[in-house]
Amino acid sequence: MSTRLSACVAELRTRLTPEDEGSLWILFLDHAEGEVIMAAAFDRAMLHIDAEMIQSLRDMICEVPDSAVLLAVPRADALPLTADKELVSCLLVSPPKSAPARRAGVISQIPGSR
Repeated sequence: MSTRLSACVAELRTRLTPEDEGSLWILFLDHAEGEVIMAAAFDRAMLHIDAEMIQSLRDMICEVPDSAVLLAVPRADALPLTADKELVSCLLVSPPKSAPARRAGVISQIPGSR
């Protein structure tokens, strides 16, 4: 894991609370600078994950040009659930046909919260 990505993970962990359990955080990082250019958090998203939401996430990830993507699903016990693993697997399959492969970004799951 890069130094900048490690710093993002550490900072994200300091912001998480027990109420973030099962939420979905997405951070877009500029490839050149490694700075966060956009972030989104979806409360209790993992309770409502479905094919439409997964497709919307894939579209959003592929539409942010020249970015790396950090995906976090906080879990108090630091163990991802089957749904968490399936989400990551679905997002890693491939970018939509309309998006160049370079825009797929990097997806990482960070279980655990404070």
